[in-house]
Amino acid sequence: MPNQALLNKFAQLSPFGERCDTAEIFNLFCRVARLSYEGRPCKGVILMVSELDYQPDDLIFLSAPLNEFSAYGLRKLLEISSYDTPLWFDGECVIGYGTTPAIRQNARVVFHDDARWTVDIGGVAELSVPQGEPETELPVLLKDSFFEHLRGLFPKIAPDQLQRIWGIAQAAIGQSCGINILFSPRAHEESRRLAAQCIPVDPRPLTPELVRELAKIDGTTLSDINGQVHALSAILDGDHSPKGSWERGGRYNSAVNYVLNQDVPSMILTVSQDGGIEVLPPIDRSKEPWIQKRYGKLNSTVT
Repeated sequence: MPNQALLNKFAQLSPFGERCDTAEIFNLFCRVARLSYEGRPCKGVILMVSELDYQPDDLIFLSAPLNEFSAYGLRKLLEISSYDTPLWFDGECVIGYGTTPAIRQNARVVFHDDARWTVDIGGVAELSVPQGEPETELPVLLKDSFFEHLRGLFPKIAPDQLQRIWGIAQAAIGQSCGINILFSPRAHEESRRLAAQCIPVDPRPLTPELVRELAKIDGTTLSDINGQVHALSAILDGDHSPKGSWERGGRYNSAVNYVLNQDVPSMILTVSQDGGIEVLPPIDRSKEPWIQKRYGKLNSTVT
């Protein structure tokens, strides 16, 4: 729970009144303050506006306002903001980007690079929230659910193969540079098909030491389910997928497009430079029944 005194002060300074949940907004800003982007700490400015503040002449409106309280999306947009050209936030969504002289005295939320954020009015900090309380926990990859996920994707996978992939995953998660690793029964064939956009290699074990080295270059590492690497720095292909997201980077979106356009099951482990962990297709596939159905059909045709 946020500090009640800080929350009360924030509610007083915001222009939203009772039409918005200021506690939810407060917690959103706390989450955003602790997110990095491409290794950079959070910096940027949000202008809090009411409906009466809309002055479109000097504002770049978003065609589709960011209105789902997405911390990652907001953090990305903050990269293009500054004190004079802030993001406009009306309590429900980010509606655009820019400023107008008539509202320079509106409250601005200023994110500092030490995970702290302030509410400024007229250049004076009226509220300071230290260290972006509360802290945002990074996702955790649980061994049991990860093994269950692998068995669902690759029904014939052996216990020793599970252990090898788990070891590779743990080595990847510890990297600060970020890395993509594709696990596919067809890794060898894919290394040949993608030869013009990857570095094919003679198969060798993908050891933790090798994972640490491969994290230094971009692209995706291609591994079979025995944990043997077949190609480095692959640029994956695949048709556009509606499951992609502008809030996420190229590493994530290329993985989504590839996995959802393959005719045999495959899995990609994506570790972002900012510490996020993604397994594609998602481990909790009950929330994506169309993926569950598709992979069930694929597995029924793969020997």
